[in-house]
Amino acid sequence: MLKSFALNSYKIRCIMAGKILETIYKTFPKSTKADWEKQAGKDLKGKDLVELNWQINTKFQLEAYYTEEEIENLDHGILQNYNPDWQIAQDYWVENYQESNSEILADLMHGLDAPILHFAKEPSLGELKKLFEGIDLAYISTHFANPSLELYSLWNQVLKEKNIAEAPVYFYFSKEQDLCSVKSIYIDLRKDYSGEESLVAELKSALNQAKNHLENSQNKSYCAKQLFFCFYVDSAYFLSIAKLRAFKLLFVDMLKEYNLNLDLPFIRVEFAPEKHFEITEDELVPATSMAMSAVLGGAEHILVRPGDESSRAKRLARNVQLILKNESGLHKTADPCQGSYYVESLTKLLVEACK
Repeated sequence: MLKSFALNSYKIRCIMAGKILETIYKTFPKSTKADWEKQAGKDLKGKDLVELNWQINTKFQLEAYYTEEEIENLDHGILQNYNPDWQIAQDYWVENYQESNSEILADLMHGLDAPILHFAKEPSLGELKKLFEGIDLAYISTHFANPSLELYSLWNQVLKEKNIAEAPVYFYFSKEQDLCSVKSIYIDLRKDYSGEESLVAELKSALNQAKNHLENSQNKSYCAKQLFFCFYVDSAYFLSIAKLRAFKLLFVDMLKEYNLNLDLPFIRVEFAPEKHFEITEDELVPATSMAMSAVLGGAEHILVRPGDESSRAKRLARNVQLILKNESGLHKTADPCQGSYYVESLTKLLVEACK
């Protein structure tokens, strides 16, 4: 009976909210872009509205604002086709396998779910088993930063001995390997980054590299599934969001050319070097802002590097993302910027600039 009462109460509140919104829409008629420009002209007291535009480079300029008119008939619904519960990453430089195992186990208890492993030398099967002792690999995403085919073979042996049929894994190879649909062709766009002016060039480079892999592949379907990408984000909040969204749309358009399944690309994100400051209490807000731009852009793996190697610094870096998940709930909504006049317009402009 209590459940029935609660459900009916919820329905009544929804109906009332709908009527309130309907009244608001009737009370305040829709404004056109011309209406906004007229009002802006008054507020600026004769100053030209064009002076507020943002000139990114000689070919790319952003207006001060966008309205519903700019995104009419725009359909970016495919950008919702991914898992928004992104992976929280952290680097591990593995030399002592027992120590690294203890460190990873402790961090897994405090928000980590996607360790990036850097090996000082090729591990043996025994060393790899020691590294993953007590870790249920089926519930984390393991990233190998300096992989080899031998390491891939050892990984499968570890899974077999742990009686795990399949576990999320990423191998950062630079070219296609015979690994079926495992994410193993790593396209690193960090070297193409040079700030806001490189936006279009960066996106074109990512597409060209992906196309080269597909053109040279005997099995384009497997190759497309193996591809994954790394981008920088910086303090240009809306541009960072639009860059990631635009790349996803461009990637899907490329897949259409090859008649492949229209799966969104897997994107991992780091902070641009000149924007990557020491993560201390004083810098948590700008760090959270950049991490949030990555999340809103649809990144699925985010690395916030700590200011030093202390456990406290690493905990602060992870907490940047944990706040966005546990306190903001951003991991529950795919493409939360969909419908935003400004972000949708920036995304559209970037896509058009790359064609």
